[in-house]
Amino acid sequence: MFNWWNSIDTVSSLNAIFQWLILVVSVLVLVFSSRLSTLQDRDIANNKQILEQRITQAKVATDLLNEKLKPRLISQEQRNQFSELSKDIPKGFVIITTITANSESLNFGSQLADMLKDNGYTVEIKQILFIDSVPSGIKMSKGLESKADLYTIPLKHCMDNIGFNVEIIDSVDKEKQFPELLIGQKE
Repeated sequence: MFNWWNSIDTVSSLNAIFQWLILVVSVLVLVFSSRLSTLQDRDIANNKQILEQRITQAKVATDLLNEKLKPRLISQEQRNQFSELSKDIPKGFVIITTITANSESLNFGSQLADMLKDNGYTVEIKQILFIDSVPSGIKMSKGLESKADLYTIPLKHCMDNIGFNVEIIDSVDKEKQFPELLIGQKE
């Protein structure tokens, strides 16, 4: 009954079937490994792209931080532009108030005072100590409907045009006859 199992034909047929099975399995292994390799390459490319985007974002953030840490400076080009813009406007007395213990505010205020003096303004520099909230940017105070408007608005216009964003605020002293620049911390 089991003679067919021991026959040469059966063993030969089984051998051929196993060889074909091994061949099919080998081909499947090659196909799957190739597909896996393609998926891994695609995943690596996606990860590389994501990594490059993150590196770019980190560089932008670093540049912004470095820009914030740099002190404000008045360039020679800005000085020249200011001279040109302010040559026909009324000049007068200006107080520049800087923040005590803030070297960046002090240095920038000093540069601003020099630029204003070079263009015909009379300038006084003073310092103030803030306890609670320290202002940022450049603020210009004036009295309401006072003579200071003759100097404040043209001076603000000149400073805005050379790249400084000056915010006009009302002065506590409504009778003030001249503008006051408050040099806050860098924004």
